[in-house]
Amino acid sequence: SNVAVTAAVLLVLFLSYYIFTAWHLPRGAGPDSGAHYDAALFIFENGRLAVIPDDEAQLKLTPYGSTRALRPPLSYLVSAGVARAAAGLGHESTFINLRFGSGLLCALATVLFVLGLWQLCERYWVALSGALLFGLLPQLAFIASYVNDDSGAIFSGTLMFYAMICVLVRGLTTRTAVVFG
Repeated sequence: SNVAVTAAVLLVLFLSYYIFTAWHLPRGAGPDSGAHYDAALFIFENGRLAVIPDDEAQLKLTPYGSTRALRPPLSYLVSAGVARAAAGLGHESTFINLRFGSGLLCALATVLFVLGLWQLCERYWVALSGALLFGLLPQLAFIASYVNDDSGAIFSGTLMFYAMICVLVRGLTTRTAVVFG
């Protein structure tokens, strides 16, 4: 169907765009980027989440004495996994590779956005236009370009948006209950 093809094309295009912006965003451009990077790097290097206080010496604390390793880990887990995959493809910069996880989560959020709009209004151009407006928001492009936990929150929020639309349009089914879960 047109929507499935559009979703796949949007995923590739937005992931490519966000990878491009990740390559070009200077180090330290995001708020507390060092602390975000540190949380993802810990998972990348150790293959697990940090445990406080046992791993505190390996983490860099922010000026106010906190660590991002205690925040919801979805974006850091995805960043570490994507960085491992990117390193296997021959790209050597772990710093840049870790940024690609946020790009993937935001590209997936854009796909969920187009699918949700399609479910809601069943108008191809409305769904496509809405997804383009969402995916090209400067704030979203910035968040997608560096390691941070906001990308996980945006993905999760968009998934809930999609699930609520599915329930509104189709009613509560086992599938929509699983998506909600």
